[in-house]
Amino acid sequence: MDKLDAAEQTVAHPLEPVTDRNEGLHTAIAGVEQEVAQLKDLFVRRLLEDRQKGQLIESLNQQLKVANDLVEQRVVEPIIQEMLVAVDRLTSVEDESGHHQSVAAEILEVFYRRGLEHVDTTGDFNPQFHHAVAQISADKAESQVGRLTELRSGYLLNGRVIRPALVQITV
Repeated sequence: MDKLDAAEQTVAHPLEPVTDRNEGLHTAIAGVEQEVAQLKDLFVRRLLEDRQKGQLIESLNQQLKVANDLVEQRVVEPIIQEMLVAVDRLTSVEDESGHHQSVAAEILEVFYRRGLEHVDTTGDFNPQFHHAVAQISADKAESQVGRLTELRSGYLLNGRVIRPALVQITV
């Protein structure tokens, strides 16, 4: 019976380490699954945080744009309006050398680069952009009826009227 007992022990012994190995693998797999779940949870939380940060940044950008527009309306626009009066004076002066016209053109060019636009007076009268200060009668040609004559330039700043054009309408 010694040989039989020895054979049984040999067969029984190798099975125990395989079971221990399976349990070790199950434990390792469970640990990896737990780690993956934690990483997935962390990823989802970070993704949500990034979305919230993105929304916050977008909100701050909108608030900054509103604040910049407000600064433009309260600070820049009045300065430009006052400078336009000076430009009008420069352009109305009779100057043979053309220096006054040149200075006025340079000032306007600076403003144009900053979003200033000239109000068009070649089309029909538009009370949004034009201020009628006089009417004159058309002499002969009916094609002149409704024609605008610009008396003072009007301007838009970033699409908003800051000074309507003063016009004379032919009726």
